[in-house]
Amino acid sequence: MGPENSIQVVHPSLPVQIRLQDRLCVILGGGRVALRKALKLKDAGAVVRVIAPSLEGDAAAWASLEIEHEARPYGGPADLKAFLVVAATNDAEANAQIARDARLQGAMVLRADAPGDSDISFPSTLRRGALSVSFATDGRCPALAARLRREAEVRYDAHYEVFLDLIAELRAEPRFKALPGRDRERILTEIAESDLLASLGWEQPETVRAAIFHKLEELEHPTPRKGSVTLIGAGPGDPGLLTLKAAEALRGAEIVLHDALANPALLDLHAPQAERIDVGKHKGNAVMTQTQINQLLVQLGREGKRIVRLKGGDPYLFGRGGEEARALSEAGVGFQTVPGVSSLSAVPAAAGIPVTDRDFGNSVGAFSLHKHHGEGPCEDEWHRMAHGPETLVLFMGKSMLQHACDRLVAHGRPATTPAALIINGTLRSQRVIQGTLETLAGQVANEKYSGPGLIVVGEVVGLRQILTPSEVLA
Repeated sequence: MGPENSIQVVHPSLPVQIRLQDRLCVILGGGRVALRKALKLKDAGAVVRVIAPSLEGDAAAWASLEIEHEARPYGGPADLKAFLVVAATNDAEANAQIARDARLQGAMVLRADAPGDSDISFPSTLRRGALSVSFATDGRCPALAARLRREAEVRYDAHYEVFLDLIAELRAEPRFKALPGRDRERILTEIAESDLLASLGWEQPETVRAAIFHKLEELEHPTPRKGSVTLIGAGPGDPGLLTLKAAEALRGAEIVLHDALANPALLDLHAPQAERIDVGKHKGNAVMTQTQINQLLVQLGREGKRIVRLKGGDPYLFGRGGEEARALSEAGVGFQTVPGVSSLSAVPAAAGIPVTDRDFGNSVGAFSLHKHHGEGPCEDEWHRMAHGPETLVLFMGKSMLQHACDRLVAHGRPATTPAALIINGTLRSQRVIQGTLETLAGQVANEKYSGPGLIVVGEVVGLRQILTPSEVLA
């Protein structure tokens, strides 16, 4: 392969933190870009000198900074005896010359107009006390880095600052300092992976502080470790619908038992270190029976493990979470439940169907079309459905759609009642087929749809035409 065909390997930048406290940083240029750099440098405690004929842009912002301003053009290499030089003029050739001169003086260089010719870059950074979360794109799209930082503001709230201050107190404790390194690391790991950070949302900091320091007591007076099981609702499919509390529990899990309906992306994102055990159904075949799952949860809980049972939707709505919770309670294994966003309302909503509406349906009922031992509803249950809530949400019914429509009509629901089948609700692959109890099964008969399905019956289905963007209507 000739030189003209060779592939140039471009290595990504190494993210580092540099202490700029009381170090001289020189900025060449006085425009808006220079102002943004000056604000970041002053925030980091640097001594900032700006060399530019004038300071442009936000005069109040410039005035708020304690900087040295030399109102003149760049005067040559002697201006660049600094720790960091920022070339931020509006002249690319001048910036390139400044960069060359600065390196001869031993200074690091940041060229605002040419990230590839810079030694460092300023990432978009969120600060919560001692915590810094930064996003950088190697200069390719700073706007994306800024967007990610804004999203992180929700994820990393003010509780992180309080939490890290409490950890700093623990690390300053003489008893903690006297521990062997592996014990200190173990305590910090257990605290970081616990739900103490999440509990700051509703507990007083002093309560959380006591729990943190209790880790020292546990080490000095060890007792057999108690296991815990957390039953988590993963939501209807879209990973973005996982709750923050569920994500916290996943991150601290040692073992995750998950269903087939739980999106694998949740495990990759929130529990990459955890052992994963698939206990779901795949094409009608169960990896484990429900009794075996219950026994495994009890066994692992008794072994002192931090277990998460990850279930699609909400664990207590046709998720058999109640059966698992009863088994744990009867065995004396501690557990907690984290509710999930339920498919009952979320899947229809994503399809443009509100399950209740004051004009079209004031009541809603959820029914499973597959009960214990695979049985379907009996005739009395079909009758109650046909004459019950104005809106019906039928779970696990895709395979018996024709039968469900026929039985509802036979027991008194008008054949003209609007109905819809929603496949892969809330996901990009979502598919919605809309018709009536009389037509829906026929509309679906000649199509092959893979993925879980939910049936919605009621006048509210007709609202989909105005509540769903036209480009995604089936």
